[in-house]
Amino acid sequence: MVGDPLTENKIIIKLDKDKKKELEKRFSQIGLSMNDYINLALNQFLIQGKVPFEIKSPSYDISTLKTKKAMLKTEEEDIGIIKNSISNSDN
Repeated sequence: MVGDPLTENKIIIKLDKDKKKELEKRFSQIGLSMNDYINLALNQFLIQGKVPFEIKSPSYDISTLKTKKAMLKTEEEDIGIIKNSISNSDN
Protein backbone atom coordinates (compact mmCIF):
# COMPACT_ATOMS: atom_id res chain seq x y z
CA MET A 1 0.00 0.00 0.00
CA VAL A 2 1.56 3.27 -1.15
CA GLY A 3 0.67 6.35 0.82
CA ASP A 4 1.13 10.03 0.15
CA PRO A 5 4.90 10.74 0.05
CA LEU A 6 4.27 14.01 1.87
CA THR A 7 2.71 12.25 4.88
CA GLU A 8 4.92 9.14 5.01
CA ASN A 9 7.76 8.83 7.51
CA LYS A 10 10.94 6.81 7.20
CA ILE A 11 12.09 4.47 9.95
CA ILE A 12 15.68 3.29 10.18
CA ILE A 13 16.19 -0.26 11.45
CA LYS A 14 19.61 -1.63 12.35
CA LEU A 15 20.03 -5.29 11.36
CA ASP A 16 22.91 -7.68 11.06
CA LYS A 17 23.86 -7.97 7.36
CA ASP A 18 23.33 -11.75 7.23
CA LYS A 19 20.00 -11.52 9.05
CA LYS A 20 18.80 -8.83 6.62
CA LYS A 21 19.79 -10.98 3.64
CA GLU A 22 17.95 -14.02 5.05
CA LEU A 23 14.84 -11.97 5.86
CA GLU A 24 14.74 -10.47 2.36
CA LYS A 25 15.08 -13.95 0.85
CA ARG A 26 12.26 -15.39 2.96
CA PHE A 27 9.94 -12.43 2.43
CA SER A 28 10.47 -12.57 -1.34
CA GLN A 29 9.47 -16.25 -1.28
CA ILE A 30 6.04 -15.22 -0.01
CA GLY A 31 5.76 -12.16 -2.22
CA LEU A 32 6.56 -9.51 0.38
CA SER A 33 9.30 -6.96 0.83
CA MET A 34 10.70 -6.24 4.26
CA ASN A 35 8.87 -2.89 4.13
CA ASP A 36 5.59 -4.71 3.34
CA TYR A 37 6.04 -7.03 6.32
CA ILE A 38 6.89 -4.23 8.74
CA ASN A 39 3.83 -2.25 7.62
CA LEU A 40 1.67 -5.39 7.89
CA ALA A 41 2.89 -6.11 11.44
CA LEU A 42 2.50 -2.48 12.54
CA ASN A 43 -1.02 -2.24 11.09
CA GLN A 44 -2.02 -5.49 12.81
CA PHE A 45 -0.67 -4.10 16.08
CA LEU A 46 -2.98 -1.10 15.66
CA ILE A 47 -5.96 -3.31 14.75
CA GLN A 48 -5.45 -5.98 17.44
CA GLY A 49 -3.96 -3.75 20.13
CA LYS A 50 -1.19 -6.30 20.73
CA VAL A 51 1.84 -7.85 19.08
CA PRO A 52 0.30 -9.89 16.23
CA PHE A 53 2.40 -12.99 16.76
CA GLU A 54 3.73 -15.19 19.54
CA ILE A 55 7.20 -14.18 20.72
CA LYS A 56 9.47 -17.19 21.20
CA SER A 57 13.12 -17.66 22.02
CA PRO A 58 14.58 -21.16 22.25
CA SER A 59 17.33 -19.89 24.54
CA TYR A 60 14.71 -18.89 27.14
CA ASP A 61 12.65 -22.08 26.94
CA ILE A 62 12.71 -23.42 30.52
CA SER A 63 12.66 -27.10 29.52
CA THR A 64 15.56 -26.52 27.12
CA LEU A 65 17.54 -24.70 29.80
CA LYS A 66 16.89 -27.46 32.36
CA THR A 67 17.98 -30.12 29.86
CA LYS A 68 21.15 -28.22 28.96
CA LYS A 69 21.95 -27.70 32.65
CA ALA A 70 21.48 -31.42 33.41
CA MET A 71 23.64 -32.42 30.44
CA LEU A 72 26.38 -30.02 31.50
CA LYS A 73 26.29 -31.33 35.09
CA THR A 74 26.56 -34.93 33.86
CA GLU A 75 29.51 -34.02 31.66
CA GLU A 76 31.22 -32.21 34.54
CA GLU A 77 30.72 -35.29 36.75
CA ASP A 78 32.04 -37.59 34.01
CA ILE A 79 35.28 -35.68 33.63
CA GLY A 80 35.69 -35.14 37.37
CA ILE A 81 35.17 -31.39 37.58
CA ILE A 82 32.45 -31.89 40.18
CA LYS A 83 31.65 -34.77 42.51
CA ASN A 84 29.00 -37.20 41.28
CA SER A 85 25.67 -36.35 42.90
CA ILE A 86 24.65 -40.03 43.09
CA SER A 87 26.47 -41.72 45.94
CA ASN A 88 27.73 -45.17 45.13
CA SER A 89 27.85 -47.31 48.28
CA ASP A 90 29.19 -50.35 46.40
CA ASN A 91 32.78 -49.01 46.36
